[in-house]
Amino acid sequence: MNKKIGDSFMKLEYELITEENINLATSIQHTIFEEECAYIHYKFAIDTHYKENIFYIIRWNGFPVGVIGLYMHDELDKNSIWLGWFGVLPEFRSKGIGRKSLLDMIEKSKEYGKKFFRLYTNDNGDSKARPLYRSVMHMFEKYENSDDYNYDGNCLVYSYSLNVDKIEPWNNRFLFLSEDKDDEYQGNELWKNKYRILILSNPENEEFVEDEYVANAFRKDGHIVKMAWVDYDEKMDEKFDVIIRRNAWVEDEKETENYGIKDDLLKRRLKGKKIKTVNLDGLDGHGKQYLCKLFEEGKNVIPTVDSLDRLNELPEAKEYVLKDSESFGSGIGQKIVSGVDLEKEFEDGYLIQPKFKFKSEVQCYFVGQNFMYAHEYVPSKYPDYPEPILIELNEKERGLAEEFAKYSCLETGFQRIDFLKLENDELILLEIEDTGPHMSLEFLETDLRERVLEEYKENVYKYLSQNE
Repeated sequence: MNKKIGDSFMKLEYELITEENINLATSIQHTIFEEECAYIHYKFAIDTHYKENIFYIIRWNGFPVGVIGLYMHDELDKNSIWLGWFGVLPEFRSKGIGRKSLLDMIEKSKEYGKKFFRLYTNDNGDSKARPLYRSVMHMFEKYENSDDYNYDGNCLVYSYSLNVDKIEPWNNRFLFLSEDKDDEYQGNELWKNKYRILILSNPENEEFVEDEYVANAFRKDGHIVKMAWVDYDEKMDEKFDVIIRRNAWVEDEKETENYGIKDDLLKRRLKGKKIKTVNLDGLDGHGKQYLCKLFEEGKNVIPTVDSLDRLNELPEAKEYVLKDSESFGSGIGQKIVSGVDLEKEFEDGYLIQPKFKFKSEVQCYFVGQNFMYAHEYVPSKYPDYPEPILIELNEKERGLAEEFAKYSCLETGFQRIDFLKLENDELILLEIEDTGPHMSLEFLETDLRERVLEEYKENVYKYLSQNE
């Protein structure tokens, strides 16, 4: 998903913006251009049957990654067609999508019989599109019409010849940008009651695709969704109605310490602010010491102690698992040692568990306290990560999963209850993950995934509506 792809073999799709997807399109556009809203322009194109304006959602690998469009101002110049509302979501930039979609739209514009393809843009010092436009377009000039809006003198017009004709400069002819700003203001008024959502994710993780499913579920309802890692700029905090943790962790064990430091700083910072959060800091966010407590209470859990003094409480075993009590994954931060080497290898901060023979790992997925589905990994999930098998739990197994889900006390967001299935088919708890758990949504059939995401959205909306 996050692999850089060259222009020569990148396949993009362009989905026409209609009444059915206008909320998704406006959400994407509003995420890219925070202060501007294209809803009025999109609605006009739809209502006039695309006679003068046509806009698209850019899709890559099926995911909506940006917006683009064309429009004409024949009363200004019958020879020109203009690029409209073009941008790529931040998490999909630097992959060649912007260049490929711009070139595709230039080709599309040739169907309209115009001589010149043009665009205008705010070309301030931070403009990330400037290198792209200057490498593709044939010429650029400043737009300095004093009777029109011009981005405080930073407006540039870029032009491209669609045939062999020499480029004709725009020469400051009136562009009606002031009217565009009025339309954007109206759009912002219509969109002011939408939620601003920040999803904490790591685009370097393979699980990033799952977070795009979550983001797009909210975008389809028109909400403004940004994605960032845990080290994002603190100034962004107050811009959002809710901050949702998803797959923000790192895959390289060497980076876990740095991740932990940044993550702790973020949690401490947000704790002192009146910002709603989902899955930010749950039971497993404070380590796995709860496994010891559950074992003491006689629950169906892997026998777990936190000191050599309590080793006699465990079943006798030839090998033991030493697990870092602060680890955030079932496999990361653990090692297997023989009974002979246990005393030598043990350090403060480790949990001790006997190494069991087991058939598979079973993961049970919840939205809040509502059970949604279960996956089985054969022979285990870690370290090879085989494709999961969707399974039905029997009544006893589901009851056990629901019991541990209640233990976390999580009401809003995703949570996952992980079990080992022993050779006698008994399930014993491996861990409870309620701090940004990976939900394996990409392995679900479309209908089930959509039902899960709908349940998740309603769960989050209910939380956000409290004390508004």
